[in-house]
Amino acid sequence: ATNDPQLAQQWHLNNRGGNGALAGEDVNAFAAWDLLPGGNPDIVIAIVDDGVDIGHPDLKMNIWVNPDTTAPDRNGRNFYDDNFDPRPRYFRQPFEQLEGNDNHGTPCAGVAAAVGNNRKGVAGIAYRCRILPVKIFGADDLAPDDRVADSIRYSGQNAQVISCSWSGPPSPDLEMAINDVVNSGRGGRGCLVFCATGNGFASRIAFPASHPLTLAVGASNDQGRRSSYSNFGNDIDFVAPSSDSGRQRITTTDISKRNRGFNLTSAYTNGFGGTSSATPLAAGIGALILSANGALKWDEVRSIMRSTAEKIDRTGGSYRNGFSLQYGYGRVDAEAAVRDALARRSGVRSSKAAAKKAAKSRKARKK
Repeated sequence: ATNDPQLAQQWHLNNRGGNGALAGEDVNAFAAWDLLPGGNPDIVIAIVDDGVDIGHPDLKMNIWVNPDTTAPDRNGRNFYDDNFDPRPRYFRQPFEQLEGNDNHGTPCAGVAAAVGNNRKGVAGIAYRCRILPVKIFGADDLAPDDRVADSIRYSGQNAQVISCSWSGPPSPDLEMAINDVVNSGRGGRGCLVFCATGNGFASRIAFPASHPLTLAVGASNDQGRRSSYSNFGNDIDFVAPSSDSGRQRITTTDISKRNRGFNLTSAYTNGFGGTSSATPLAAGIGALILSANGALKWDEVRSIMRSTAEKIDRTGGSYRNGFSLQYGYGRVDAEAAVRDALARRSGVRSSKAAAKKAAKSRKARKK
């Protein structure tokens, strides 16, 4: 574990039960950190959203800095206003609402990679990895398709992992941009593009999560069931812990400016959720996997995350050949995924003994 004071509230990382939750319904973060504490600072996660509070006390040490000291994009880019300031800038009352406010990207960034072990606030799952802020929204408005496509390509040039907690109508421009970063990103090994399935209570998932080269992330709750709002269907890859109606929400970073953000008096919120929160959590696990083994191709990472996911809600999930329309391949398991990636790095596929050991440690935690 880390020394971050609000870590105990981050049940998605380590669920000890209480508040009606089921102990162990989490991503097994602490065990993953025992193998690889917080990941590698060379691994960058692009948060493609409405901006990131780059001065936040629990984010700023992990914000990407352009190695080219003469480049105008010091800490990311703003494709909505076409400038080099990727911070939230659009706000209107009521400031604590999502509508009308750039309140979304900063909580997403915290879930993925808030600084860990700094005696402040919270920890991201990949708390030593870097955050690349890429702004494509101005409050509720999305940039035009060609600019969003440019933002994906920009992300693919500067990050290995891309997190997209939004959806929209299918776009050929965006499809081509995703194809480009997956086929040619990371020196040809392919960027990982994580996308939210959407919060539409629907039995089909939204675009771009429906694109075959993205990793589509749904949401599960603190009792190990699909969150009621979480879209599902044939194209879902897996779920990650998030909020649900009447259940615990997610504790993460919030806008640090007073009277802005979901919590007007704090730089943290305990009210985040949706597939918006599940997606950067899965993306952060993707970053941990690449931290463990950077030689992996994008589809090998997808395979690892699918094969190590935990088959939650076995009765209601109706898994067939390991796949469920509700849950995909199950709930992501950071420890099992990192263990598999490390085993592949040493030239040995994750052995039955290692799998057995991982299963045993999971079982021990759930007593």
